[in-house]
Amino acid sequence: MLVALDRDPPQMKGGMSLPLICTAQELMMAQEPPWLWFTLPEMGFSMLMDEYCRPIHPNIEEYMRRYVTNDQDWEKVDGEGCWGVNYTEPTTQIKERIASILHTWGGKYPGEEQDEMRKRNPEKERFSVPHASRDPAILKDRNLENEDIFEMIRNSPEVGAVRMFEKPGSWDSTAGLTQAVTTQGKATIRLPSGPLNMDGAQWHLLKHTMTNSEPSAFEVSIQNELTLQLRLDKDKKHRSFAWKLSRTVKGDFQATKYHGDTALTIPPFFKNAWRGKERIWGEEIATPQPTVINWSGLDDKETRDLTPALTATDDWILLTHPLGANNKIQPPFRGVHMIARANGKCSRHQGWWREGKDELATHSMTTEVWISTSSKIPEISRTAIQEALEADNTKDTPSFGSEDLEVIHRAGTEAGLLGIYKFPGAVYATHGSNDKGVMGAGYYRLDDNRGGCCQLGRGEEGNSSNRPELEAACLALEDAKNQQNGKPIILLSDSACFLSSSQKWIGEGKSPSMWGNPDADIMRDIVQLLRERIEQGLLTIFIKIKAHREEPLKELADRWADEGRQSENMRWSLPTNRPIFSWTDNGITHRSPMNPTVKKRIDLQVSRQQLKIHTGSTANFLAREDNSTEI
Repeated sequence: MLVALDRDPPQMKGGMSLPLICTAQELMMAQEPPWLWFTLPEMGFSMLMDEYCRPIHPNIEEYMRRYVTNDQDWEKVDGEGCWGVNYTEPTTQIKERIASILHTWGGKYPGEEQDEMRKRNPEKERFSVPHASRDPAILKDRNLENEDIFEMIRNSPEVGAVRMFEKPGSWDSTAGLTQAVTTQGKATIRLPSGPLNMDGAQWHLLKHTMTNSEPSAFEVSIQNELTLQLRLDKDKKHRSFAWKLSRTVKGDFQATKYHGDTALTIPPFFKNAWRGKERIWGEEIATPQPTVINWSGLDDKETRDLTPALTATDDWILLTHPLGANNKIQPPFRGVHMIARANGKCSRHQGWWREGKDELATHSMTTEVWISTSSKIPEISRTAIQEALEADNTKDTPSFGSEDLEVIHRAGTEAGLLGIYKFPGAVYATHGSNDKGVMGAGYYRLDDNRGGCCQLGRGEEGNSSNRPELEAACLALEDAKNQQNGKPIILLSDSACFLSSSQKWIGEGKSPSMWGNPDADIMRDIVQLLRERIEQGLLTIFIKIKAHREEPLKELADRWADEGRQSENMRWSLPTNRPIFSWTDNGITHRSPMNPTVKKRIDLQVSRQQLKIHTGSTANFLAREDNSTEI
């Protein structure tokens, strides 16, 4: 709709003002002409900020030229009685204003000469461009001879294509007569006492290391280990020590044997595992072996049985929580001395073995390290152990060693069961981190044993978990491009949202759009990098992997993402020019563009303002503090 060009307050004929309440049509008709109605189809696409220019709308231009011509018969126009409005000849002032617009926008002079002149440098309206015209082209999809994921990993075809695998797989991990299924890194084992859920990698290790050869005996052994583990979990003084601590003391003593805990929690980097006089896995060797002992993982009988052997040797190191009352120092037995003591985060959470979670905490308990009085330890080793005890990291170090049992353990993870560790190309694990308003992204590359990270900008416009996941994938694709080695790649991500949004850009018959996507700046780069790989004839495989399930690749990427939040390398920081809203809640200031959370905050503020003008019983109840406690 074209309303009066004059933006002065509307006046009725005769100089009288309009009533305060009137409809939009009455308001428009009360103004001095010219005015004209246009429907949406006539006006074309919605307006868009761009670099294109467009001429004045032809219908509007024709109307304006007719309006300022001296040949217009206004009495005839008024006789038509169009919309019941009395047309009068326009004033000289309005004619001059229309002529000025036609001069600056439509051309130099109003009249027929303008029809033959090219409109240059328009200053008003711009071309309307569909949002789809700014989207990148869809990536070409190509058929493969074999679409099986295992075959693609074993023998990756030399063809430029992208494949996304979002749905988790399941593996039959039955051992003998003990039925088991592993899904997303977690094994479900059928035992006489009921189903057992535990870390899939540890279950894969037990299948290959438990010493009992008879299938029925294996099931009994697993059941006994579960019963003992559940009893230890109820003991408030028992915790599984962090693997980073166990690995540190193992390296300092060159230990090959572990005493304590159950088969469900013993680290996989010990060749032999015992508990008291019972061998869990490994070989029986008559000569003493360097040993790491978890004293709190043994019961009273097991500690009594083990004490004589320890007093007769000195090639062991013992980990324990304080044995004295009120956290006081008390030796576990005679002939020992303490070399380190601290309150750092060096214990895993209770029940971590069910899903392989690697979070660490102090649990308000001190950790002590003891050795024999006849044993000597270099000062550099003692310092390393003390630092491991004092560490404040909230996550354990992933198990990624080269020991035989570690390789078996790693083969039982979700990536290991897929055969990814034997992939002939490059394997990237990616992860995004969002903590306290700071976003970081990181990746880990398997074949080169290295990684990279960066901090994600534009945090003042709000944070999300999906944006750093896209950023991490883009970093990995950029690294693969820079290597220029012509290898197929596998990219592991735990973000189903990222995989589903990327899948939309692959294959014909789809019409995705970057419009309205808050992460379009990163997605454009991802699409372009994938396009280049397709043109180079390189295969790219995306696989969804469950996070925090003892998967070393994902955990190493997670550490890089955490480092990325502290990195000075900031990427994708250009603002979107969206309005930013801020509010304070419990002393914390939040900033975000318009989203459902902001809308709720606006609704809350409006309701609080409305509450002040009401005096009913409901309003009085809602105005009271802690009113929810009275419901």
